[in-house]
Amino acid sequence: MMWRTAIAAVVTLLAAAPVFAQTGTITGAVTAAEGGQPIANAQVRAGIGIGALTRADGRYSLRVAPGTYTVRVTRLGFAADSATNVVVTTDAAATANFQLRQAAAQLGEVLVTVPYGGEQSGR
Repeated sequence: MMWRTAIAAVVTLLAAAPVFAQTGTITGAVTAAEGGQPIANAQVRAGIGIGALTRADGRYSLRVAPGTYTVRVTRLGFAADSATNVVVTTDAAATANFQLRQAAAQLGEVLVTVPYGGEQSGR
């Protein structure tokens, strides 16, 4: 009985191996449109739950299942960008490079209040 269970477990694992191996990769680089410097720590997303941050050299790599993706890149201080119809096939790499333009960030008003008649120090 023990042997049957062990053999069934091995057969199940071997049958599932090709399913796990069916992945592809989306790779690329994120640079500044003005000057071409690499942009580190940009968020790169392909679908729901699949994402990575760019490295110091601006490059990224995402392991994904075969399919067609929209890849979106965001980074504080830059306008977001996306590439549509990025096709990934099994055991192959699709490339999606991005050049982000700087975006002006406008912050809201900051109000600082100081209580009157608070503690005095140094006297």
